[in-house]
Amino acid sequence: MWFLVQERQDRVARNLFNKHIFIESVKTGECTTIGYARKSHTNESKSTRLRLLKSMTALLTDPCRCRKVYVTPFCTANTPLLEQGMKRNTLTKEIRHAHGDMQDLISYAKTARGPIRLVVIDYAGLTTSPQDLFDFVSSLPMIMFVVIYHGHRFESFSREALLKGDGCKAFACRNAPVRPSRQ
Repeated sequence: MWFLVQERQDRVARNLFNKHIFIESVKTGECTTIGYARKSHTNESKSTRLRLLKSMTALLTDPCRCRKVYVTPFCTANTPLLEQGMKRNTLTKEIRHAHGDMQDLISYAKTARGPIRLVVIDYAGLTTSPQDLFDFVSSLPMIMFVVIYHGHRFESFSREALLKGDGCKAFACRNAPVRPSRQ
């Protein structure tokens, strides 16, 4: 049987369940927290797609504390971020808490007066291309953090880590499409 020293137990617990640390950082108000959700092209019905997108926006607004959420209803993970949402979709207007699509997010980020923290659900919720993420963050200087919500913990990447470090490499996370769960 394995036992961890108390100091290591505390560190592991902080890293695994860091939701309260993230919420405290949001409360400080140093950054405006916005969210982004996208849904890949699949064969589900419109009502199912809407339900799934609504559940994603609900996650981004409640546990993730996003002030604004942007949604692209039909988009693959490897579509360049700066090109997502070029074709406007009326489905976005039917999603509660949605403030627009990726193009609206880009417009908001370009005109923002303060730093932005962008929150997404899973790496592929944003992109699966490290170069695409680098280009995206490079073109939007007000994005200071990209935060990945893993369901039980948050993983935060600073702008500096994404542009100068190895942060973008974590987004090379899928080699093949993941089969959607049946709900």
